[in-house]
Amino acid sequence: DVYLGKDIDFAGASTINPVGFGNGFVGNFYGNNHTLSNIQIDVADKTYVGLFGYIKGGSVQNLTIDGLQFPKYAFSYKYLGGLAGHIENGTFSNIALDTIEGFNGENSSSGGFAGE
Repeated sequence: DVYLGKDIDFAGASTINPVGFGNGFVGNFYGNNHTLSNIQIDVADKTYVGLFGYIKGGSVQNLTIDGLQFPKYAFSYKYLGGLAGHIENGTFSNIALDTIEGFNGENSSSGGFAGE
């Protein structure tokens, strides 16, 4: 399980890899009503793109994402979403997404919350 203990502002940080982009996130992410902001997602060589690349049975709750930025070439990836690129049997509650940039909807499967 992952517990977010405070707000985190990624302004000025380099890009981050999506959580669970390899085998899928199967745990529980407790945001504790905190905010992750100004996140730049690394999309290089990834099929599933979002804060979480692939959620496979995991849960995310009580989290705000404010300022999520995808590179301009992110549209060439198959599954793109604000929270997750791909979700399989996930559980979610009290999630807020605000200000997603570089998201153009030209993907074969894309959405503000999840790509697929």
